[in-house]
Amino acid sequence: MLWAELAFAAILQSQSRRGLVYLEKARRSCPEKNAEALIGRIYSMSASLHRIAGNLHEALAASENAAEVLGSSRESSLACSAYSMLGHILATLGRFPFAIQKHAQAVALSDKSRSVVLRSQALANLAECLCRMGRVLEAANAAELAEKSVREANNPAISYAFNTILAEIKLAAGDYQGAHRVVARLDQDAKHNQAAYIVGHALY
Repeated sequence: MLWAELAFAAILQSQSRRGLVYLEKARRSCPEKNAEALIGRIYSMSASLHRIAGNLHEALAASENAAEVLGSSRESSLACSAYSMLGHILATLGRFPFAIQKHAQAVALSDKSRSVVLRSQALANLAECLCRMGRVLEAANAAELAEKSVREANNPAISYAFNTILAEIKLAAGDYQGAHRVVARLDQDAKHNQAAYIVGHALY
């Protein structure tokens, strides 16, 4: 659907207001039957856009709806992304025990989908959550697993996003030289990454 694709482009450009307008149009034109995948995707993108805008409670509500719709569907790849987003938002709100549960569900679904892209994203998000909980060794182990999938995915955007998390983990572990190398690589690759919010994360 065109409106949903325009909303996805708005996510990459961090244009939350425009993206939400597109999603409302997508929602209104959504079929009434057999549209669980599309409805779930709309909720997921709504969660992403609200997160970018800093509207965390709206993002939480949308991501919970996405997980509910997609969790009972056969769309394991979309469900994986939905649970991963829900875990990220819960962690941002400081609800770490619940966040870890959702990230674990995302990892399990990524295994089911057999997608190295989804597995790399799910494991990286799990590693980030563990790091922010202070469970640095577990975070490093999860990042090591994620790194293998990131290499297999061979996707510059995924690699960039993963390296922002890896730099944070290395800093938390006291590996300042390793963190410096990762940050230098991020700085070099920033011009090739189109997702403004990810570049902002790296710069931070």
